[in-house]
Amino acid sequence: MNLRSSRRNEAQSAAVLLECILGLALFAVTAAIVTTGINSSVNSVDRLRNSTHAGNLAATVISEIKLGTLPALMAEPEPFAEPFTNWTYQVQSASDDSSFESFTTMRTIEVIIRNTNNAFEFRFGEILPANSSSATDDSTELADDL
Repeated sequence: MNLRSSRRNEAQSAAVLLECILGLALFAVTAAIVTTGINSSVNSVDRLRNSTHAGNLAATVISEIKLGTLPALMAEPEPFAEPFTNWTYQVQSASDDSSFESFTTMRTIEVIIRNTNNAFEFRFGEILPANSSSATDDSTELADDL
């Protein structure tokens, strides 16, 4: 009888040990899945933050070009002023077909915003009047229209 009860206790102990190991494995798998989901969410938020920030900076560059404070084309990337020193901008002609621009009064430009810290790049295109070289002429025409 003693031998039977000891074998039964060993079998119960083995079953309890197996149950604990399976529970620990399920916990580890669940923790890995949750950690992966959180990491993916944080990466998505970071991409969204960078995209929104770059879009705002691109809108600023376009506005400055429309006002005439920035040139319409820049060959090299230029850094932004403080506190955005890790961001650069570059303005390029978006269309390679110069015959299109010669027939119309519009030109297509592309603003490229880059973050030097994490190699993020954002491109923003805009169609502008081709003869908007002076901001004062445009502002006086706008004032006359009002």
